[in-house]
Amino acid sequence: MRMTETISRFFLAALLLGSAALLAGGTALADSVSVSDGKIRFKSNDGNFTMAVGGSIHADYAYYSEETNADGNEITLGNGGEIRRGRLAVSGTVWEDWKFKAQYDIASSSQIKDVWIAYAGLKPVTIQFGHFKPYFTMEDLTSSNDTFFMERAMLVQAFAQGRQMGVGVKAGGGFWSAGASFHFPDDGADSGRDTDDTLDFSARATLAPIVERDMAVHLGAYVSYRDYQDDDGVASDDAKSVFFDARPESHVTETELVSTSSFSNPDDALLYGFELAGLWGPVMGRAEYTLAEFATYAYDPSAQVNGDEVASADYKFSGLAVEASGMLTPGDRRSYSAKRGVFGGVEPRKNFLEDGGIGALELAVRYSLLDLEDAGQGAKESNISVGLNWYPNSTMRFMVNYVQALEVKGGEHDGVEPSIFQVRGQIAF
Repeated sequence: MRMTETISRFFLAALLLGSAALLAGGTALADSVSVSDGKIRFKSNDGNFTMAVGGSIHADYAYYSEETNADGNEITLGNGGEIRRGRLAVSGTVWEDWKFKAQYDIASSSQIKDVWIAYAGLKPVTIQFGHFKPYFTMEDLTSSNDTFFMERAMLVQAFAQGRQMGVGVKAGGGFWSAGASFHFPDDGADSGRDTDDTLDFSARATLAPIVERDMAVHLGAYVSYRDYQDDDGVASDDAKSVFFDARPESHVTETELVSTSSFSNPDDALLYGFELAGLWGPVMGRAEYTLAEFATYAYDPSAQVNGDEVASADYKFSGLAVEASGMLTPGDRRSYSAKRGVFGGVEPRKNFLEDGGIGALELAVRYSLLDLEDAGQGAKESNISVGLNWYPNSTMRFMVNYVQALEVKGGEHDGVEPSIFQVRGQIAF
């Protein structure tokens, strides 16, 4: 039975397990139920056992202009809509220091998301085990409920590995955060890439020399080493293959405008990058740059002797994302957590129709570049995006995005420059 099927059953039992944990404290549930930020929260009278029930729905629609590539072929990305996410989650604590989370996504192809257990009794250190994201890039670790745009930048799509089974150690304080995680081969990974035989070690550290309510400066760096475990390092003609690709920062379409070739006999990959971000009152900016060094065994049966490795081929890819947002409603701003090294969402100062309030309005702009071109293969793409986000309250968000592909060079979509208009209705509780 695949790991995905096994762990998904765990989610169905999580509510019962969480309730049992509360009852195990030997206290009544009376006067221990509350609602905060849309979440239903349970707490035992002694505080040792807690549980919260939450979730999110992201409903999207996208329109794409029709394009013709450099060869004169018409490229249709496919207008339409989708339930991008439909997630349910339970999280909480057991005996104060043990934490857990179980999250399942029922949208599209059902997938487990975060399903983990953590021990937080060695403050400020937390040890985490289960199915979670490697500690890699600020935007990937930012909740999809809080990103500036409907979709993360192309570099995250191409290089982030997605959730996998693993173990991690992380810590943080008033002006710093650090973490390292080791992830093993996992047939239940949610990235859509072949990680069945991939070992992944990732680490990330951040520093915030300035942390105030209305001002913050963030510096960060991350690294990921991936060993593809391809036939124990022996090149062969039936080995697995690895590729990197990205959609045009829109998910309704299933077309990736840029992609590498499918590399047979993958050896390993070293990815590393840097983060710079800042908050100044209602304005926030962020930049990330990632480099990927990827190696394969260049299979040549005539050159292979007694199963020895043959010549390797090396490739270098990169990605850049620069984005900024500004709150248009007075007094509203995004939050920042130095302990986690990420920016949070928006809680309107005045909810819609509350004391004459309109909620919160946010304007965002992004430039992104993904270069998957090297050694005569692959392609590269650059985009510019503009977005308007409306937050009627802290639970709901409506998004309007316009994405313009400035250039697509190389590959089967060479020369196309699609315009994308997309909208989202979101509730997160």
